Amino acid sequence: PKVFHDYAEHRSHFGDVSVLPTPAFFYGLQEGEEISVDLEPGKTLLIKLQGSAEVPEEGIVKLFFELNGQPRVVRVPKAGATAKAEHPKAEDGNPRHIGAPMPGMVVAVAVKPGQKVKKGDPLLSIEAMKMETQIRAESDATIADVKVSRGTTVNARDLLVVLEGAG
Repeated sequence: PKVFHDYAEHRSHFGDVSVLPTPAFFYGLQEGEEISVDLEPGKTLLIKLQGSAEVPEEGIVKLFFELNGQPRVVRVPKAGATAKAEHPKAEDGNPRHIGAPMPGMVVAVAVKPGQKVKKGDPLLSIEAMKMETQIRAESDATIADVKVSRGTTVNARDLLVVLEGAG
């Protein structure tokens, strides 16, 4: 049934949220509040919210917190903010479409429309969880269109680059 499909999709995207305390799950943490989350026997995370900062032009809030004493920053959409339009998705099996292999932020774009690339040439780089992944051309082609720019946040399979003459 649809309920199970929704549950499975939520769990694959967010993991097992049943380990979170109910108030933290529904209402978030208050500034200075600390919770412990038992992931499995012998593995506990201590999470403490240090503060937040709004970025009004982007409709997001930066949350500054500690995870087991290590400082972290995460960007989340502001409650009530209008969601940005989703990026088009790369077509499965279309060799002209280069899609994002994972969610992240575009940190560098190395090509522009009309540029010729050879197999292995860098197209762009995506950063996720402080790890950078470089997307390279899989064949000789010409860049028809670049759908993203530096700083764009993308989801898995979002269309990044369209090629001419690929295949």
